[in-house]
Amino acid sequence: AIFIMLAPLLIYWGKTNLGITILCLFGMAFAHTIYVIRRKLRHQKQAPRAMQMVGGVPIRPSRLRIAKLGIILLVGGGTLIAFPIDENKIIFWGALLPVALGLLLLIGSITAIPNKNYLQFDSNALTLGRRAGKVLIPWSAIVAIDREELYNQQFVSINVKREAVTSEPAAYLVKLHDQMDASKRSIFGADFTIPSDGYDFDAPDLVATITRYVSSPEARAELGKSNAARA
Repeated sequence: AIFIMLAPLLIYWGKTNLGITILCLFGMAFAHTIYVIRRKLRHQKQAPRAMQMVGGVPIRPSRLRIAKLGIILLVGGGTLIAFPIDENKIIFWGALLPVALGLLLLIGSITAIPNKNYLQFDSNALTLGRRAGKVLIPWSAIVAIDREELYNQQFVSINVKREAVTSEPAAYLVKLHDQMDASKRSIFGADFTIPSDGYDFDAPDLVATITRYVSSPEARAELGKSNAARA
C-alpha cells in the first residue's frame, strides 16, 4: 500500500515509467492480498456447505476464470513492457513471460485446451478426468479428505485405497500409480489433489460435498436419480 501511494508522486516528478511500474507490480499484489483476506474472512464467518451435485455431468475448470487470469497477466505484463525502466531491463524482459502466459490462457479459454480435466459425481464413484484417461474412485475407497492451501491457492486432498481405484482405459492404470506415488511424495502427501479454485469452488464446501457422498449412501442415490432424469 505504501509503494502504491508513492507511485503518483513519482509520476508527478517526471518519473512516469517508474511510477507506473510500481503501481502495476504492487497494485496487483495488493489486489490479490485483499482477495485472499476477504476469502479467508468469508470462510471464518460461514460454515462449510455441502453442495448437491448433478450426477453424470462433467464439471470443468471455469473458462471465465482462466480468461480473467489471462487478461490480468496480459495487461500487467503489457504495462511493464509499454513503460520500461531504463535503469532495470530485467523487469522489461521478465514481463514477456506473463504476456506469453496470458496469451496462452486466453487462447485456451476459447479453445478449451486447458479444460481436458474435469470432476464428475456419479452414484458409484468420483471421476477425475485427465488428458490421458479417466480415474474412477469408488466412494467406499476414499479414506481421507482434507483442505489444503499453497501460495494462497486452495486445494482438496484425497487419500484412497489404491487397489479399489480403476481407470479408463485400463492401460492408464500403470501410469496413474506412478502419478499417485509422485503425489504422495509432494508437499500435500495425498494420492490426489483437486485445485478447487480452478473449478470456482471454495475448498471447505468441496470437502463437505465429497464427505457427504462418502458417508451417505442415500446422498449417492440422488446422483443416480439425476443421471436417470437426464436420460
